[in-house]
Amino acid sequence: MINSSEEFNRLCMSQLEEDVGRSMQDSAAPEIWEEILEKFPQRIIDVAQNRTIQESIMYAIVGSGNETAKSIIAEKRRLPLELFSVLGRDASEVVRRKIAANQKTPIETLEGLAKDLILDVAQVAQYNLEKRRG
Repeated sequence: MINSSEEFNRLCMSQLEEDVGRSMQDSAAPEIWEEILEKFPQRIIDVAQNRTIQESIMYAIVGSGNETAKSIIAEKRRLPLELFSVLGRDASEVVRRKIAANQKTPIETLEGLAKDLILDVAQVAQYNLEKRRG
């Protein structure tokens, strides 16, 4: 368990593979994640990569505007239902493509993305739709 923002920052800066692994897998209380995002905004991508972050932290990352961090969140399978829709309408085609490729994206969101003006996004969504429909 990660017990402070400073501990998380040290884990991320470590040269040891086990420390970096902990930064991606160990859990922390929502208050710790919030503190990390506030005190160490450069760690937003590291927080996004953590497998245990709570839904409230996912929302905070999506609201940050950081395209790379949002695209990492878009790949998560345990997204709150609303975030699939929000990220499916994101201004970034990279984020929309990640949502289009996510195997847990709801059909309705995929149907919208299949009409995306960016051909690559539309094709990925269409492929995912066809794969899911059998």
